[in-house]
Amino acid sequence: MFRDLWDAQAAKAAERKKLAQSEIGEIDRKVAVLVDRVVESDSRSVISALETRIDELERRKLILTENLSCSGTPQRSYDESFRTAMAFLASPWNLWKSDRLEAKRAVLKLTFADHLRYSRTSGFRTPKTSLPFNVLGRISTAVEEMVRPERFERPTLRFVV
Repeated sequence: MFRDLWDAQAAKAAERKKLAQSEIGEIDRKVAVLVDRVVESDSRSVISALETRIDELERRKLILTENLSCSGTPQRSYDESFRTAMAFLASPWNLWKSDRLEAKRAVLKLTFADHLRYSRTSGFRTPKTSLPFNVLGRISTAVEEMVRPERFERPTLRFVV
């Protein structure tokens, strides 16, 4: 299930990359047309308006180009990410006992759904934990009972012939 979700996100990222590349190509075509119009125009106001539009398109192109360079392949493979996530869920303490402040902040962000609340009179309030820990808590505290010795159906009177 996680692998399917990972693959779906990768496909969406590839699609966004294709769209951004096609939009960059479209911007290049528009800029070329506008530059031709600037060369042909004699009016100062028309030239100024066309230059403003060219600047807007170039800014949009820079933003798209930067987004393309930042996005793309994930920093880690699926297997490495999954293994890291499962190791964290198994024991957040291992990451918390690290001397790195970033690791401790990551534990707080991943474990609690919201900021920790503090009251001057009673100390820390009961925190809201994140979804994975809620699910794990429900699983570990589930009350399991054996089936009753009676039958599953409601008791009925026996037929008398």
